[in-house]
Amino acid sequence: MNMHQYTATDENALTSFMGSDRRKKKIRQTPASFDDTCRLIAKEYLENLRALGYLASDSDKIPVRTERDALLYYLLFASKHPRGAEFWHKIRLIDSHGQRQLPGF
Repeated sequence: MNMHQYTATDENALTSFMGSDRRKKKIRQTPASFDDTCRLIAKEYLENLRALGYLASDSDKIPVRTERDALLYYLLFASKHPRGAEFWHKIRLIDSHGQRQLPGF
């Protein structure tokens, strides 16, 4: 992918967006696939949101993929109000075709 375009220097677009570069140590320690690297970035982003007082869960992020199953991005929801998390959980029970799931399944 084009990760190299966003990480070529120490002060790069990804570090500016994230507000930190904690993920660099983890990525250097273990060689990872592109999907693993994206998961690390998303996890760090969620940690940064939590540090700012947002309610966000790592298990709530939704991977959005291409038709060839390549990861494009993660969709996530973060809110400072508990009702926001409740709203997100209810919405996640409805799939892209409008089919509803039973809670807990």
